Amino acid sequence: MIMRISLAAIRIHVVSIALPLLSVALMAQSAPPTIKIQDATTVHLALNESLSSATNKVDDPVTLDVTEDVKVGDVVAIPKGSKAVGHVVEVEPHHSLGRAGKLNFAIDNVKAPDGSNVRLRALSIRKGEDKTGAVIAGTLLLSPLFLLKRGKDVTVEKGTALTVYVDGDREISLAPSGAGNAVAAAVPQ
Repeated sequence: MIMRISLAAIRIHVVSIALPLLSVALMAQSAPPTIKIQDATTVHLALNESLSSATNKVDDPVTLDVTEDVKVGDVVAIPKGSKAVGHVVEVEPHHSLGRAGKLNFAIDNVKAPDGSNVRLRALSIRKGEDKTGAVIAGTLLLSPLFLLKRGKDVTVEKGTALTVYVDGDREISLAPSGAGNAVAAAVPQ
């Protein structure tokens, strides 16, 4: 007795096996594990470039790197080396009469491993050395030419360490961005 199996029966059998596997893969893809980063969690950063009240302009980008892993319990939520961004908010170059320069920048967010942005809060205001008092005393005691003395521009050097905080509770996925696509690509079609 010879058994004949039709090609249509094989296709039906393969589809009946593949569909449950595909649905399991899609469920796994749609619900990766998440972790909640609490409001005010500390994030340590370092500047990637120097900033100066003499050269920077309002809205110039500011880039930073995370210098220590941000952990929730024993889980690394934001790894060391992650990128953070901000922008220059206010700039005033130094002035005559000994008035110092001013540089004010905000740090906006840090990139989480899943590709999402975690909002940060911190406003860093640095003020240059103000010489107004020295100028007034110098003018009274020495000469009017002392009025031409200028204050100093403020410079924030590359590598300057900053401590900022997560702004509000943030939930992020523990799966790195693009990891779910690898599961879908592995399922036969």
